[in-house]
Amino acid sequence: MASTEKNYDAIIGLGAALRGLNEFDAAEREFKRAMELDRKRGEAYYNLGVLYKDFRASKNTDLAAAIGTYKQAKDYFQQFMSLQGEQTDKTEAKEQIALIDRTVAQAQNFLKSQANQPPPPAAPPSPAPDKPAEPAPAKNN
Repeated sequence: MASTEKNYDAIIGLGAALRGLNEFDAAEREFKRAMELDRKRGEAYYNLGVLYKDFRASKNTDLAAAIGTYKQAKDYFQQFMSLQGEQTDKTEAKEQIALIDRTVAQAQNFLKSQANQPPPPAAPPSPAPDKPAEPAPAKNN
């Protein structure tokens, strides 16, 4: 095994380990480092697709931003399809692309339906705070 191949595999392993530790930025750096090392191999692209789809997009609370992240994941999976990689991984990437397409369509439909909803009714005005009770007048005996 050539040194470059060993390094590539080690970098992918490190990226996967970092992803497992929720160190997403560090994992992304390692996967991109592997891409630079060997652009013909697809593992880095596949792992970036997984990172973006399963860890970044699905955890994003801003739905519009999540859609962009899903699209980035799809792009990585599509790039993987044209590179060296195991057939089982290619089949999985194809399934991930289809899932992303469905998820994005659902999210876009939801955002459209939300935009078409009438605004909620205005909240009723708050009642004025109660006045403190006045002391009872003193009794004259």
